[in-house]
Amino acid sequence: MLSTQAFNALLKTLEEPPKHVIFILATTELHKIPATVLSRCQRFDFRRVTPTDLIERMKVVCAGEQIEAEEEALALIARLSQGAFRDALNMLEFCSSERKTIIYKNASELLGASSAEMLYEFAKSIAQNNVANVLDLVNEVYLSSRDIAVFWRELISFLRDVLVCCVTRGEKTTGDVCTNAANLFAPSHLVKVIEEFTSAEADMTKNPSSAKLYSEIALIKATEVSVKTDTESLEKRISDLEQLVNKLQSGTIVVNPIPHDTKIDISTSVSTPKKENVREVINETKENISQISLETQPKVIRKWSDISRAVSNECPPIANFMFRSIGKIHPDGKVVIYFDSKFVADTFKGSSGSMEIFVKAYNRILGENLTLDKVFVDVIKKNEEIIRHPIDDLIEKLGKNEEN
Repeated sequence: MLSTQAFNALLKTLEEPPKHVIFILATTELHKIPATVLSRCQRFDFRRVTPTDLIERMKVVCAGEQIEAEEEALALIARLSQGAFRDALNMLEFCSSERKTIIYKNASELLGASSAEMLYEFAKSIAQNNVANVLDLVNEVYLSSRDIAVFWRELISFLRDVLVCCVTRGEKTTGDVCTNAANLFAPSHLVKVIEEFTSAEADMTKNPSSAKLYSEIALIKATEVSVKTDTESLEKRISDLEQLVNKLQSGTIVVNPIPHDTKIDISTSVSTPKKENVREVINETKENISQISLETQPKVIRKWSDISRAVSNECPPIANFMFRSIGKIHPDGKVVIYFDSKFVADTFKGSSGSMEIFVKAYNRILGENLTLDKVFVDVIKKNEEIIRHPIDDLIEKLGKNEEN
């Protein structure tokens, strides 16, 4: 784009151009053209071509070149071209170079497009909060040597079509797959997922080498209930807690022994307790907990939230994981960072410089002299939870027994 001074210098030539010269100015930033220049030009606005017009034009080209093409294949090319005739014709030529018949499957493979079935499988897993399946699917895309960023844009586009189909009650849909996916979501849920995925796409643009990591983090945020912080998710968790409290107060819950690593003496059998009996069990548990000897047990590191925040500021991709971790110092002096899943632990260890960043933050905040060889990463045991009080385990056990 020319500067204001350059436009002013060009203005005189535009006012009195030579007879043999025609100036053609093309731009996508019309608002930057001075009004003095615009007033002396004829303006032509070029718009994107609709998919229907693109398909009709490609049918004419195919007829002239004696190429047979499936309607679905032409629709795929029209969608990928994003309204550009030249790109559509280039892709059509590319797909027809191998054979004179263009079918959807071959066109999808040649152009590196995702199949509708895979996109639907992603949408279904997101709707069902199936974390393991979405991670397996994104790993499948990665192992196929496809560009994660390109696939991510296709997934966002598909979810956008699903959202439109959802809010229009099926009046505007791109096919049966889109309609079926729309039946799995509420519009509010889709909006939050698309916002999260769009943010991840921006991060991929800044750091393409970490595209897989950004996609996995976004998918975990969209499917793992424990990391959701939106109002709707928090309200649901509060509602579940209120229901459990009401069941405790009703006196209809049977309390069974609670297995726990710590040596807590809990009554072995309590049947159909009343309100005061449940309170007695909880009070007795508190007393027993206070008597546990912690001399040989690892201790929770003080100021852990400050350390987690400092590490997150230095390495933003692992920020959400750090706030779901807990650090403990063992009697032998080693420091162990516990995460709630093996995937999170492996991601932290695999992040470049994450361990060194942690050691620096630890020493700066606590004034210690911790070395890298004393830091380890582990997964918290199945019967434990990060930063959980044993009383929480008791309440959870009471709820499970009532359901059984």
